[in-house]
Amino acid sequence: MAKTLQYWGTGNFQEHPYTGRIVTWTEKEKQTVDDAIATKLLASGAGFVLDNDETGEVVTSRIDPVTGGIASFNGVVFSCGSVAVSPSGDTSGVTDTAAIRSAISTAVASVKAKSGSILNVALNAGIYYINDTISINDGIVEDYPTPSTATMTIPPSFYGAGKGKTYVNMVTAAKPAFLINCKTASTHLSNWKFSDLSLIGPGGSDAETVGLQVGGVNASATEDFQIVDIEFKAFVVGLRFENVCNGTISRTLFGAYTRGVEFGYNADTLLFEECRFGDENDASKTGTALSYTYHSALNPSGGSINAHTFKSCWFMRQVNCADIQDSTSGVVFDNCYYERCTQYAKIGKAASATGQRGVFWQYCHFSQPYDATDTMAKIEVQHSSDDSTIGLIRCRTDDGSGAYIAWVKVGADTSLTWLQNILPATNQVISYSGRSIALDTYKQMHLNQRLWTVADHSLGGSPLNQHEVYNPSYSTGSETQISRWANINKSTGSVNSSASIITLASDSICWSGLVRSRRTAALPTASAQWNGVIVTLQGGAGVADQLYVCLKSSADTYSWKSIITG
Repeated sequence: MAKTLQYWGTGNFQEHPYTGRIVTWTEKEKQTVDDAIATKLLASGAGFVLDNDETGEVVTSRIDPVTGGIASFNGVVFSCGSVAVSPSGDTSGVTDTAAIRSAISTAVASVKAKSGSILNVALNAGIYYINDTISINDGIVEDYPTPSTATMTIPPSFYGAGKGKTYVNMVTAAKPAFLINCKTASTHLSNWKFSDLSLIGPGGSDAETVGLQVGGVNASATEDFQIVDIEFKAFVVGLRFENVCNGTISRTLFGAYTRGVEFGYNADTLLFEECRFGDENDASKTGTALSYTYHSALNPSGGSINAHTFKSCWFMRQVNCADIQDSTSGVVFDNCYYERCTQYAKIGKAASATGQRGVFWQYCHFSQPYDATDTMAKIEVQHSSDDSTIGLIRCRTDDGSGAYIAWVKVGADTSLTWLQNILPATNQVISYSGRSIALDTYKQMHLNQRLWTVADHSLGGSPLNQHEVYNPSYSTGSETQISRWANINKSTGSVNSSASIITLASDSICWSGLVRSRRTAALPTASAQWNGVIVTLQGGAGVADQLYVCLKSSADTYSWKSIITG
């Protein structure tokens, strides 16, 4: 028989024991499901109400205001998958650690008994103390689909009453406060949520003093998750990721850390929204907000980190906002705010020739970048022989003065996009291979990039051509090719035609768009270098100019030949 359920809220509910799908319900939405699914959804602790069953009778469920679970249904009490915990006041951490672990175990057992309800563990408002790591997913493994040898982990929802309402104090250093990880290497933990609490650490210096570690215990991926409305404070590392993907971290605060967020191997496709790093009330500059340097025993080489977006995030008084090392690509800072930070990013490391590709800032605001003690570039690529790609697009500052050497410092092989920024500097804007480049406001620059357009002339019978601009192409002791235009057959790769601007002895052969001969007071020594070059020999007062061309004789010698006298 079918039953109509009404849900008093908004959320996604996994029906894998029944239909193998995830169903999205909106507030007060009604959906018709079969009798078995109706019974189990009503027992899930998610706030479902049975509305107009097959007899026409309206049957309601009472929602427990503390746990958020179903308190009763037709007089039958349910506690499936939804367990609440209250603080004990034991500052040693022993009592609350045991209570939270017991709540997780109780919820797991209830979930298994009810065949697939979603796990919910709630920490009521108050101050908790823990002395050991809380592994949220312990033991939550079941067959999927049934019967099958494949397994999956039931997604947990672990939450408090809100930041500043539920406090969890980790009193022991040298270990994570919370761990979320797949139970085995053959399972995948997904669709979980960790939210609404303040997590306070013991301080110290041990690298394993971590607020929340996600992944890194085995090689299986932890994916499709949310970390929402959390405060991390007084940990060496606030939040650590390894072997994860498709996560959203939003409205989360990081304070009093050495490294706010630490990324290890295969930490991919992460979105940070409206997060805060640092404390405006902290007079000293401390910490690195984002560290792409974590190497675990599981993945000692680290790296392979891709596709991170930081949107509308806030960075305050950081020594380094982002330390981007190892193999990393696709890190975008979008509409972020920076204030009183020594460096916005340190990219790569001197001992490595591997570049970090696709690190971009767009629509960001850099407030008060100057500090008398800051002499480093605000964004610096650490090595000169790299192939990094970085860019700043439509960013601005409210203060361009200061002792820092440049907004951006790059080596000879870094590709830099600079587009319509308002980033003045006292000394220079860009430091490029030991040279200074000053750019006016709103200017564009493309450093070490080949610019090209594709023109399709196939309708006229011509091949598809590519027009490329090289800048620069080569430099010798006596001449430099400033730029080169090439018309290239895209089908064959052959060059149809090309043209170049070349400097000889510091004089350009191109002036105001017109070709002009080199002007000199004395003819240089004729040689192969000057073959075919036309030179104007400038006469002094009362002496006419003479036009010469350098030519090779049949004896393979070179000489200047007079063309005309002015």
